[in-house]
Amino acid sequence: MCAKEFLRMKSKFKMLTALIMGLLLITLVACSSDADETELGELTVGLMPSLDSFPIVLASYFGYFEDEGVTVNLEPFTSAGYRDAAMQAGELDGATFDLVAVGLYIEAGFPIRVTGNTTGRFTLVANEGFEQVADLAGEEVVISEHTAIDFMLDEMVRAEGF
Repeated sequence: MCAKEFLRMKSKFKMLTALIMGLLLITLVACSSDADETELGELTVGLMPSLDSFPIVLASYFGYFEDEGVTVNLEPFTSAGYRDAAMQAGELDGATFDLVAVGLYIEAGFPIRVTGNTTGRFTLVANEGFEQVADLAGEEVVISEHTAIDFMLDEMVRAEGF
């Protein structure tokens, strides 16, 4: 690969990444409610293990929630399925979600509201021998369906023409 082609590909990847990140803001989602914020004494927020949860963890660590008169309990989840089950069961007041999950919740009629966002970072990781997205042509890729990562992979391979 020549330097010119590499720079063109790198530029396309940066633009695609910026576009996707703009579309896939990781969001803090809370159940819809007419409750006045001053009535919120304690909240439980579900977090996934990602950098997008970091601002919430830092806010808790530095006492920003308590400064506002709210106790926030952070509930870690290692699976979106477990987080979703807890959210649907009413065990969480809010959680971090990607916009694909938010769309699925809205489509299912679940009363949610986007209350904040962070920008996340997703990286495609492949076995040895795969140096670029084009190397995946004709290969089997295992990825969770209906997720932000699924959407990003679709966009990446579409940009490569397959």
